[in-house]
Amino acid sequence: MDYMRLDLLRMATAGPLIHSGLTLREIEVLKWSAEGKTAAEVALILDVKIRTVNFHVSSAIRKMGVTNKMSAVVQAALHGMLPLADAADMSVSGPTKTEMREREKHVKSLVS
Repeated sequence: MDYMRLDLLRMATAGPLIHSGLTLREIEVLKWSAEGKTAAEVALILDVKIRTVNFHVSSAIRKMGVTNKMSAVVQAALHGMLPLADAADMSVSGPTKTEMREREKHVKSLVS
């Protein structure tokens, strides 16, 4: 499942997911973390601030009763909350390199 479909799902069903206690945005941030993205990269992909990404990670950690981001990712994967990546999905997941460069410039301008 790519991030655009998660955004559509999030907009259609605002609020927490009852079965897991995590919001769709928290799951989305954990999904990108599971794919090896840093908080800065996730912020660029989702067009939010790094602080917002860290807030969602911290919230997920607290709700899951774990001690760090990797533990949260592992628990989310073990409980089926993270979509499994297909080879076909990986080729179209996320923005292009040009979009990433533009977003990086934007984030750097905000931080400076």
